[in-house]
Amino acid sequence: FEKEGLNYTFMPGVTQVFDWLKEHDIPRTIVTSASIPSIRELFTTLALDRWFAWESIVCNDGTHNNKPAADPYVLGAAHIGVP
Repeated sequence: FEKEGLNYTFMPGVTQVFDWLKEHDIPRTIVTSASIPSIRELFTTLALDRWFAWESIVCNDGTHNNKPAADPYVLGAAHIGVP
C-alpha cells in the first residue's frame, strides 16, 4: 500500500494479483505488525474484504510475538489452513 496524503492506494498491479489469487481459490491472509485500529482502517478504506476474511488477519493484538518472530506467520497460516 502507498499513502498519498490522507488516502491509501494500492501499488500498481496489486489488485490484479489479489483478484487472481481469489479466482484460483489460493488461500490468503494478511500478517502485519500494525495495530488492530490501523489494520481495521486499511481494511475498510481499501475494501480488503473483497479478498481477505477479517477473521484470518493477524495483527499486533498483544497475544503473540511480533515480526520478525515466526509466531504471527504460523498463526496466519493456521487461520487459512496452510501448514
